[in-house]
Amino acid sequence: MAKTLKKNTASEEKSGIYVYIGPSIRGVIQNGSIFAGTREEALKKNSAAIEFCSKIERLIVADSDIMSAKKKIKEGGNTVSLAYRAVVEKLTRKE
Repeated sequence: MAKTLKKNTASEEKSGIYVYIGPSIRGVIQNGSIFAGTREEALKKNSAAIEFCSKIERLIVADSDIMSAKKKIKEGGNTVSLAYRAVVEKLTRKE
């Protein structure tokens, strides 16, 4: 029984609130979209958006990381800002 309790506690720790901090993509995903549950569930709910541009996955962050992630976007030269730039370029590219 102790193992079951431990497993439930671990899965509860992974649950939380996740927010998309990238640019809005009409009909796909909007900036500021909020997702409750685990990160895996948030990514699964946004599989169509991630299929559109895989870098979107990097822009779905835990609510506790929003401020630092937005700061990284402004600073540049890191994985979050590069992901943001890749999404913007995908949106502005004419195909």
